[in-house]
Amino acid sequence: MLRFATLATLVLAAGATVLAPVEDAKAQPSVTAKPGEWRHLNSDPGATRYSPLDQITKDNFKDLKLAWRWKPAIGPAPSSLGGTAQGNGDPTFAIYRSESTPVMANGVLYTAAGGQRVVAAIDAASGKQLWMWTGMDEGGRDRRAPRRNAGRGVGYWTDGVEERIFVITTGFFLVALDAKTGTMVTSFGVNGAVDLMKELNVDYDHVTRIGNSSPPMVYGNTVMIPPALEEGFVPDNMRNTPGYVMAFDARSGKQKWAFHTVPKAGELGADSWEENSNGYTGNTGVWAPISVDPELGYAYLPVESPTNDYYGGHRRGSNLFANSVVCVDIETGKRIWHYQITHHDIWNYDLSSAPTLVNMTVDGRPVKALVQLSKQGYAYVLDRVTGQPVWPFEERPVPASDAPGERAWPTQPHPTKPAPYEYQGYNENDLIDFTPELRAEAITIAKQYRLGPVVHAAVRDQAGWHQGHLVQSGRHRRLALAVGRVRSGDEPLLHSDQGGAGRGVAAQRPEVKHAAVARTGGAARGAGLADPQAALQQDRGARSQQGRVCVVGAAR
Repeated sequence: MLRFATLATLVLAAGATVLAPVEDAKAQPSVTAKPGEWRHLNSDPGATRYSPLDQITKDNFKDLKLAWRWKPAIGPAPSSLGGTAQGNGDPTFAIYRSESTPVMANGVLYTAAGGQRVVAAIDAASGKQLWMWTGMDEGGRDRRAPRRNAGRGVGYWTDGVEERIFVITTGFFLVALDAKTGTMVTSFGVNGAVDLMKELNVDYDHVTRIGNSSPPMVYGNTVMIPPALEEGFVPDNMRNTPGYVMAFDARSGKQKWAFHTVPKAGELGADSWEENSNGYTGNTGVWAPISVDPELGYAYLPVESPTNDYYGGHRRGSNLFANSVVCVDIETGKRIWHYQITHHDIWNYDLSSAPTLVNMTVDGRPVKALVQLSKQGYAYVLDRVTGQPVWPFEERPVPASDAPGERAWPTQPHPTKPAPYEYQGYNENDLIDFTPELRAEAITIAKQYRLGPVVHAAVRDQAGWHQGHLVQSGRHRRLALAVGRVRSGDEPLLHSDQGGAGRGVAAQRPEVKHAAVARTGGAARGAGLADPQAALQQDRGARSQQGRVCVVGAAR
C-alpha cells in the first residue's frame, strides 16, 4: 500500500498487470485486517507504517505506470456554510495544507480532502469515486476553527457486518458515515454526529481555539479523539482550552471516558502546576496520532506543549502531562503510566508523531517497546508495559533562563541509547566557510547569539535586549535560527516559524523592526512585523551547504 502526500492529485501506480489483488465487493468485512490492508493512518494500531505486500520491488519499480488519478471535485460549499469553495477556492482555507493518508479496507480507499474536510470512498482497483460526503452544517464553527485542513485522514470501524467511517470535522464534531453509502449514521450521537465542544465540558469560550488535525484512533468499539489547538507561538492570552483526550462508543456515540491532559485540582499531576496555573493553562492536546497495543489493551497518547510554546512564566512547575507519552486503558481511560519527555517546555518540543510499537530483544530478554521520536532529534525508547526507559535516560542540568518571570526546569532527560539522529546544537565549527570573508562575517554575526545545545535558555545581552540562540534539532530540519529581539521590560516573544521560507516572528511589539532566521537549504529572510502589511525583507546571510549554518542578524 502506498502513502500519498497530497490530495490535490491522488495517484496509484501499477505495472502492465494488476499488482494488487482486487477484493470481492460482496465479501463480508473482516474484524481483523486482511493482509495488505491499511486500516489506520500509520498502517496498523502500533504505527509501524509497514505493509507486507511484496509485488512492487526495487527491481520492477522502474516499470510502474500510472494506473489512475483521482482529484477531489470539491465545488462550492452549501449556502449554510457560506457558499464559498471548500479548500481550493477559498482564500482562507487555501493557506492550509490538504494532506491525507487514505485507509484501505475490502478494496476501497477512504480519505478526507480539502479545507472543509470532505470524505470520499474510492475503488482501489479502478480509481472510481464511489461516494463523497460534503460536510454538515456546523453553525459557522468550521469557519472559525484553528485547524482547517484535511485532518490527515479518517478512521475505519467494522463489527464484521456493518462498516463505518469516522471523521472529525474542522468545527469539532465527530461524524459517523456508512462506509457503503457515505450517509450519516443517524443512530450515532445526534443524527450521526457528536458535538465534541459540548463533550469537553470546559467552562470557556473555545470555539476558535480547539479542533483536530489527526484522524480518530478506532480500536474495538472505542473511538479516541486526538484534539489540536491553535498554535501557541504568540497566543493572545495565557488562558486557553485544555486538549483533553476523549473516547466514544463506536455504535452509540456515548462518551466512554476523558483523560485530563492538564490535571484538575486533586488529580494526579495537579501539584506540578504552581499557583493553580492548571486552572487556566490550555493546549496540551494530542495533535499527533494515537497508537494502540491490542494485546495489552493500552493506548499511547503523545501529548503536546502547554500554552505558550516558548514562555512559561505564568505556569511554573514541570507541567504534567504536557510533553509526555501517556499510557491509558482503552476501555476506561485510566492512566497506566506516563513519561515526561520535556519538563516545563519553553522550546516547543511537543511530541509530533505517533509512538511506534516494536518488539525487541535487549541483553537476551524480550522487550515490548515503544519508540517516541522527537523534535530534539532523540529516539526515546520506553518499555510500553511499564513506561520505564529501555536504556537509561540521564537527567542533565540545563541553563537557567534569564527571561523575565521565567523559571526553566533545572534538568531535562537525555537518552543514552540510541544515538541522536539529528544535530544537538551548533558551535563555531558549524558556521559557513565558503570563503574566508564569509567565514569571518559569520563568526562576527554569530557572536550576537548563543551557540550551544538543543536545550538552552532564553537570552539577554548587556544592553537589556533578548537575543537569540542558534539551534537545529529534529524540531526543524530546515531551520537554524528564529528569535526576535524584545525590550527586556516586555514579555519575551521567543519563537520560530516552521518550514517554508524561514521567517522570524516577533509580532506585537513596535520596537521590533524585523527578526531574521537562517534555514538550511534556503535563503535567510527577515520579516518586518511591526507593520502587518510589511513584505518579507532580504537580510544578510548565506545559503547553507551540507548541514552548515546560515546566520543573519536581527535589528531594532
